[in-house]
Order: sequence, then C-alpha cells, then structure tokens
Amino acid sequence: YSLTRATIVTRDLRDRVQKLVDGGMPVKEACKQVSETERDGEILYGGTFAAEDIEEIYNSDELKELEDLYFKKKKPCLLLVNKNLSFDKLF
Repeated sequence: YSLTRATIVTRDLRDRVQKLVDGGMPVKEACKQVSETERDGEILYGGTFAAEDIEEIYNSDELKELEDLYFKKKKPCLLLVNKNLSFDKLF
C-alpha cells in the first residue's frame, strides 16, 4: 500500500510541476511554487516536500517509470532492487 500511495503522490507532484513548466515557468521556480501550494487552507501534503525534494522527484526517470507502470496497469507494483545497491543492511 505504501508504495502505491507514494507512486500516486509523486505523480501528482510531477504533474503539478509539468503544468507550470508547460506554462513557461523554469523548473526550479515551478518546484518552489508547488512546495508552497495550499489545498484546503494547508500546505500540500503537510509541507513534507521541500522544493529540492520536488525537483528530485520531477527529474527522476526511475520514479517516472514506476508511476507509468502503476497507472498503466492500475495495480500495485513490486519494486525490486539490487541488494548491492540497497542501504538496508538486513540482506
């Protein structure tokens, strides 16, 4: 569930930035504006995402692939990583 939710959130952030970029705004400025966006009187996603975080999400091809896969299949996806690249030391 958490990977599914994260995929939905990153797609929402990416779409918001892309809409501003398509309107002629530079990426950095668009990310800053999205990070300060309010919904129902509160900062988007509780202010969890700084402009730099949103820019990293926007520029991540790997996250975009995961989002595209999820929205194409409309099912949760399993994320597999090379254990040598993992920060998790339980492997």
